Amino acid sequence: MATAPNKNGQEQIDHGRIWWVGLLAIGASVVANLLVRTMLYALFELPAEFPPLQAGAIALLTVLYTFVGVVVFAIVARFARRPITAFRLIATVALILSLVPNLFLARNPDAGPFPGGEAQAFMALLVFHLVTFISVVGMLTTLTVKNGRDQMVESEDEAGS
Repeated sequence: MATAPNKNGQEQIDHGRIWWVGLLAIGASVVANLLVRTMLYALFELPAEFPPLQAGAIALLTVLYTFVGVVVFAIVARFARRPITAFRLIATVALILSLVPNLFLARNPDAGPFPGGEAQAFMALLVFHLVTFISVVGMLTTLTVKNGRDQMVESEDEAGS
């Protein structure tokens, strides 16, 4: 989804929305990942004792890493001329890097530090990364953007000053 830059070529972020949208994105990601976990266990024979697939681990790690993503977005929104574009690039690189260990462990499950680790379990973890990426990047880069009405009000305020 393209974001229309302002007259200076900058993408406009409503900084007041970042934190509540971030909390919403974190909550949505946790719920989505727990629903996906339920679906994965219904569709595949995954090891019940595999620690990264435990509901608590999924919820905790989703909260921690998505919070980091929200902080990165806030920093990028503050300093980048095109924060949406920059954040999407940063998040995509982070996603790709986050997939590498799971892909490696899917090929070599015995190299993993977790009991019950098997290829299918490590592959299942990739789904959580993708779900979180889609929900967090999607929400942050759409719900924090100033819409046309916001920009009109801002222009009127500047003109009146």
